[in-house]
Amino acid sequence: MMMNKIRNLYIVGIVVFAMMFFAGCVKDTTNTTYAGPDLVEFANPNYIAPLNPTAKTVATTTTPKNDSMFIQLVGPQRSTDTNVTFEVDAASTAVTGTDYTISTPSPVQVVANTSGSKVRLVINKVTTQKKLIINLTGGDRVTPSANFKTFTFTLNP
Repeated sequence: MMMNKIRNLYIVGIVVFAMMFFAGCVKDTTNTTYAGPDLVEFANPNYIAPLNPTAKTVATTTTPKNDSMFIQLVGPQRSTDTNVTFEVDAASTAVTGTDYTISTPSPVQVVANTSGSKVRLVINKVTTQKKLIINLTGGDRVTPSANFKTFTFTLNP
């Protein structure tokens, strides 16, 4: 009886030691700092369809609708304003002034000590499906992110 208690205590001790040993080997990543190049990207390229990583925005509207895209810095905030340029891709089928109007001109300004800025636009009713493709083209000492430099609105009637 006494031997069973000692053996059980021995097993519990080994299990507790093993748990502490393996838990102590987990790398602490709470104080990591981004060390890559300064980039800009669209923060919400999967807007409205976030569960589908290949989808972009699908906007169905019967009246003009205000919408926006958020451009964010990847890297530390800056002590000075940062201008970021964007342009409508030539492959867009949506027509400016008819299907949409971009209210925020390029370049958009990311104000000092902030992480991003909105590009505002108005989406109008369309009669056939159209695409509005917007690309980040660069900025003040920042490069567009390869993965998130394009924002696509799919406008549905």
